[in-house]
Amino acid sequence: MTLRNKAGKRGTALEKEQYSGSRWTPAISSNMRAAENPDPDSFYVDDPVTVHYRKAAGGKITEIPGVINMERVVLPKSRGIKARVSYANWRVVRFMDPVLKMEVTHPIIFERGDEECKGVVGIRHQETDTAPRVAELGIDFRTGETQVNLLQTLAGRTSRRWIPERYATKNKAVEKQVKKMKKQQGFGERTLNERTRELWFIPTVKRIIGHSYSVGTIVEVFRTKDNGKFDLHPVEGLIVGKGKAPLITGMASKEYRDIKFPENATHAVAQKFHKLLRGKKKDTLRCWVQSNGRLFISQGIWIKCQPIQEHDDKFDRHINNRVPAMENCRLLVAWGKVNDRQVASWMTRKQLQLHQKNNALSYGEIRCIYDESVHRVIDNFKLLQFGGKLMVMGRNQEPLPACIKQFGRDFMEVVWQDGVTEVLPRHRVAVKAANQGESFSLSKTEITYQCDTSWIPIEKNMIIDPRGQSRAGKDLPFDRDPDRSGSKIESAAEELGECLAPRAAYDCFKTTYTIMASQYAKNNFKASQLDRLCSWIVENREYFKDSCVDKFHEHLVELYKNDAKFKRWEEEYKEAMEDEDEDGEDEEEDGSEEEQADDEHASAPGQSEEEAAEEFSNSGEDEEMDSASEAEEEDDLDDESRHVLEVLEWATDKFDAKIVKFKNVERFIAWDMLDFNDVEEFEQSTGTKKKRKDSGSAQYFELGLSHPTWKEEGYPTLFGNHGNWYVGQAFENRNESYVLGVQRETMRGISHVKVMCHDGLFEHITDAVCFGNGYADDTHDLEIVEFKPEGAYVYTGEGREDKGNQTWNSRGNYGIKKAMNNGIPVKVLVKRNNDVGRKSSGSHYVFAGLYIVAVSELVGSAKTTQKITQFIFRPYKWDNPSLEISHQSCLQARIERIIKFARDAEDLFAWEEAAVKFVQFLQGQIYRRYPMVVEKQITTMRKLLKSKRRKLHQEALVDV
Repeated sequence: MTLRNKAGKRGTALEKEQYSGSRWTPAISSNMRAAENPDPDSFYVDDPVTVHYRKAAGGKITEIPGVINMERVVLPKSRGIKARVSYANWRVVRFMDPVLKMEVTHPIIFERGDEECKGVVGIRHQETDTAPRVAELGIDFRTGETQVNLLQTLAGRTSRRWIPERYATKNKAVEKQVKKMKKQQGFGERTLNERTRELWFIPTVKRIIGHSYSVGTIVEVFRTKDNGKFDLHPVEGLIVGKGKAPLITGMASKEYRDIKFPENATHAVAQKFHKLLRGKKKDTLRCWVQSNGRLFISQGIWIKCQPIQEHDDKFDRHINNRVPAMENCRLLVAWGKVNDRQVASWMTRKQLQLHQKNNALSYGEIRCIYDESVHRVIDNFKLLQFGGKLMVMGRNQEPLPACIKQFGRDFMEVVWQDGVTEVLPRHRVAVKAANQGESFSLSKTEITYQCDTSWIPIEKNMIIDPRGQSRAGKDLPFDRDPDRSGSKIESAAEELGECLAPRAAYDCFKTTYTIMASQYAKNNFKASQLDRLCSWIVENREYFKDSCVDKFHEHLVELYKNDAKFKRWEEEYKEAMEDEDEDGEDEEEDGSEEEQADDEHASAPGQSEEEAAEEFSNSGEDEEMDSASEAEEEDDLDDESRHVLEVLEWATDKFDAKIVKFKNVERFIAWDMLDFNDVEEFEQSTGTKKKRKDSGSAQYFELGLSHPTWKEEGYPTLFGNHGNWYVGQAFENRNESYVLGVQRETMRGISHVKVMCHDGLFEHITDAVCFGNGYADDTHDLEIVEFKPEGAYVYTGEGREDKGNQTWNSRGNYGIKKAMNNGIPVKVLVKRNNDVGRKSSGSHYVFAGLYIVAVSELVGSAKTTQKITQFIFRPYKWDNPSLEISHQSCLQARIERIIKFARDAEDLFAWEEAAVKFVQFLQGQIYRRYPMVVEKQITTMRKLLKSKRRKLHQEALVDV
């Protein structure tokens, strides 16, 4: 029985990402182990290898043990829509350089020099068998235990596992290898889990513990609905009381916070919870604090709350200072655990932006802290800044003093005591505060080796809206092109093509074990698939083609010049060239060559003969230069090779097929340039992998159209229900409603039409609005079980809270007001959840009907500090004569288009779409009001659908 990987077989695929604690790779074949120049893709991360090294030019080659690593740190696997930040990452070999006397890394793919070169001259596989072998030693920061990376080859696979040392060393052979490796690396006497008195932590914020919610703190309470879930929009309140009291008489006292709502207490919770409001004005809600910090009311319903202004912030809360007030709220945050202990720090939301990847998390539910003593609270964040002095856990489990040179969210650059710089991944290292005798000053330390920082991803300073929405701001400062130190160590390493290896210990389990895209393709694709991939690469990726075009041309010439099929193509090519020459002679114009030259030499109108002659001579020089440059490009090919390529190119075009097969060209591909985006695109093009869902608007174009329906020439009007939609008609998304003309904006909530007035000037008049649950003061219909149009809708105009107060100057707000003045109804589109009560189920949009604008005013928001433009919509009473004439015209135009759909249908699928459009038409709001206007067309359409279906069905049976 074997577990060897077999391409194309179920259950044997080599995943591109695996759990770092336990993973596997294909076993290395005996031929590859014996090869002098093994395939680079046969080397996997953590493989033990032998480095062939020459200390001096022409000197003796020595063998040095090494291990395969990745050049860069792999960032944690991200979940959700946003993809992980990626950057170039290659495999390198890590070993002890005998010249530099330091651990270094060297690329596994490099140009091999002659016998006179020094440094790394080759990398070989080490012999392995079924016995466990120790590849590396590491640390699990969570427990502080030393981990042993064990490799074992069995049944065609090499298993790789991180196992705690106390378990791994029960095997005597493994224990012997561990002792030897510890001695080589200079391990300290104490391991990390034995340093119980030292407060180690991972320097990135893992979670927000909470806020103290002192009396005087202004908070936002997210409205609680009947089902206990939270609405998207909050209500402002003030903490007016805190303390302990029994939740039920006779029970022990429990911590609580009293929240007062000065203006709108009834909006904070659903109506059935109004009985819990306290005080003379019934404007105070008592929230009890659970042991985990969450707030709840006595009915057992959770309350979602967050602080928006500190109790000691004496500034009045208004639209201009609301963002600074939120940023200055102090939160208790927890750093990454080390030794099963968590260290916490107080910091403001603004300070938190540099220590947490997802800054929007600090703008949601914040729990209550009523007993700070249960947390180990220190001011760690002050260490993590420019010039901060700290101790970093080293690979030998000894603390290394370091000083911070640069700082980002994912990475920080530190300087070691000997002046060597290193980029540390914040999520994978352990640090602690430096003691007085352990620290050193950055200003007094001379840089002796500057590491490469050009690959560090650009990070943005996030601008967070108090509602939790974020957008990218300016780049965070990080020098990606620092000056080189020019030291001897740096010059020697650069000459040898090496980089100094990382000194900090990385957590074994805070990453994902990855393979290269080329390894994924070679292990999972069959030979035929690999040939197609090579063909696809050469045809679709110019940078691949440029790197191997010369070798590929030589391969094509050797492949085809003696082929029988090529001989036939060559004969047909010669005949075609001769025919072209004869046709060219027949089509020559009358007149001598001198006359043609005179015509070309002739001057243009208004141009002298001397100017024309000079222009003609210059054009000749340009043509000569172009032909010379083309000749230079083809100088590398001899006449025979160039002729073979011309014939192949002609044959490919002539027969309109890919005659030239890219077989056996795997050796010409620069596999190290391949990435997973290339592989994914190839798999989608061949149908191996499902293509991503089409999110564009083109998929909703109606039959026979290549543009939105309302953009068709001669379309009657955009006002009113011009598409004859029925009340309650659902649309999949905003793209569909845009294409059909219900609401002609895909992002904005207000759609408007630019119309010409009687005075010749243009004005914007609103034709449709969308309720997307984006504003706190709107009428909301997301949770309604069965959609029913409202008797009145309250709509908030456009203008986000972070932009200041709303005004009438925006086109949308102005357009609604003009629609009210002109008595023009607007279409109302309402967003709803696919599954009521579950936001994760997705959403769709429903046509609510036509509504007239009854009220438009500028008022203060009942739930925020913003002044808003507020509108009240009431049902349209069909009392606009000019619009009703347009409705009848649109109705006739719509049925004529559906009839054309049905007549042009070429298969049953197109017929079915036309039938669906017809059924929707019969349900339409305008048709039900004016059915007699299109009575004849309806009869015609019914007959057409029956006859067309009979005809298409018979054709389908004949084809079968």
